[in-house]
Amino acid sequence: MNARLRLLITISSILPFLIQADESSIPKAREVMKAHMSNVILFKEDSAFTQKIAGERNIPYELKDFEYIGPRELPLTKFEKNKGLERKLLFSIKTSAWRTYNTNDGWSEWRLGRPLLLGGITLHQRSGKWKVVASPATYYTAK
Repeated sequence: MNARLRLLITISSILPFLIQADESSIPKAREVMKAHMSNVILFKEDSAFTQKIAGERNIPYELKDFEYIGPRELPLTKFEKNKGLERKLLFSIKTSAWRTYNTNDGWSEWRLGRPLLLGGITLHQRSGKWKVVASPATYYTAK
């Protein structure tokens, strides 16, 4: 396979992930996503807070400049379409910095970016209703 054909295949395989979803058609999806994430992220003043689920004692995190990015429309497979899935959306999480807290040392130094596993929120639409199917709630909690 020549380099030009490989490049074309690569571009065509990632292009659907770069398409921005039509914001005006998904306000309900955003509402469902934010309601779900209210169990993961707590907003206070100019910071956001969460806790990494870590056995008996969760680890508190402070997040700076927290924001949701997107959504991005994800392509549906033929199988998903046959199973009645209408749309897939991905919201991403962006933070400029984060730090953790422990009772012995207090707050850690700030680290750039966002914590590991605090990534995207995937929603599926079936019969006109949105449902969160993947999120950081597996690893983080606001409680």
